[in-house]
Amino acid sequence: MLLRGGDWLHLIYTNATLVTRLDPETAKSVDGLFTGVPTSSSTQPSLTARMLEALDVRPGDRVLDGGTGTGYQTALLAHRLESANHLVTAGIDPDLTSEALLNLEAIGITPNVLTVDVRTWTWQPESFDKVITTCALPRITETLRSAVAPGGRLVANLFPPLSGGLAVLDRMPDGSLEGRFDADGGSFMAARTAAPAPPSPPASGPVDARRESQVPVTAFDSYHFTFLLASTLPGVVLQYCTDDEERTMRRRGDA
Repeated sequence: MLLRGGDWLHLIYTNATLVTRLDPETAKSVDGLFTGVPTSSSTQPSLTARMLEALDVRPGDRVLDGGTGTGYQTALLAHRLESANHLVTAGIDPDLTSEALLNLEAIGITPNVLTVDVRTWTWQPESFDKVITTCALPRITETLRSAVAPGGRLVANLFPPLSGGLAVLDRMPDGSLEGRFDADGGSFMAARTAAPAPPSPPASGPVDARRESQVPVTAFDSYHFTFLLASTLPGVVLQYCTDDEERTMRRRGDA
């Protein structure tokens, strides 16, 4: 479906998440609309605002922005910093980072744009006062933890694919990270490797182990319940299925 300039502006200024890229292997056009597995999106503006407020960036801070996307959040950070000299933004998709670099340069912002996996790249220890990631992480990796300078802060989304806990963590004198989860939550696409992971198969076939639970299926509609479940069983995926015309669920994963 083709959109006129005014239509695009209307979408951009709504408080909604917008898919900005599909996996080329799955993308296809159906009746003028594109469908496929999303690999990148523009974050809901209210969530971006909450995360940036929690990050508490000050002019002069050294900042790592993980998950470059279109470069929109990078531009907001540069504006807050009053300079892009101490701003690094990192994304894993070279097509996206290249486009973001062009977008940023077009408005006079020139941060250090890297095409790397923000989770595993060997950052210099204590090299950033503030770290923020806009892709969901199963855990905070050691390289990310050590990259936060003393007194610094890390804001990240945790526990995909089941839930989305928004952690606000401060660097303690002993090098550990300590903090809280934002009460309002917030979720992102799971961080991916260079090759997008295939979508989870639908629930079908025999179940290896089966038992009834006293937890009602409706409990899984609660963010607070799925958050606790995801933190206890990281990496687990819940699949919905129908058994004797009743809605049921089963667990899939390594946990």
